[in-house]
Amino acid sequence: MNGVWTIPGSTKWSGIYVGKAEIARKLLAPMTAELASLGKFEIENIVAEGNSVVVQGHATGRVTKSGRPYNNVYCLVYKIVEGKIHRLTEYCDTELITTAFA
Repeated sequence: MNGVWTIPGSTKWSGIYVGKAEIARKLLAPMTAELASLGKFEIENIVAEGNSVVVQGHATGRVTKSGRPYNNVYCLVYKIVEGKIHRLTEYCDTELITTAFA
């Protein structure tokens, strides 16, 4: 079973990424390559019911290599199958992605 990470919208990071290798190669590696500081993710709320987990949070201390802050807010919706993440849909401020990574 391959995990699927979806980021809705039309930003440079929006899309559907399938499997660990594609997620790492097409999303995580390029995004972190553009960050001078990864900062940290602070969880504000977690709600779980059945096989679904929703995590609300925000980033702090994230800065792009061009010096722009990238402290996005997130609502992450996880679908768990057999104890593993099967699907993740990431909702965030897409306008911030556009301005921070312009």
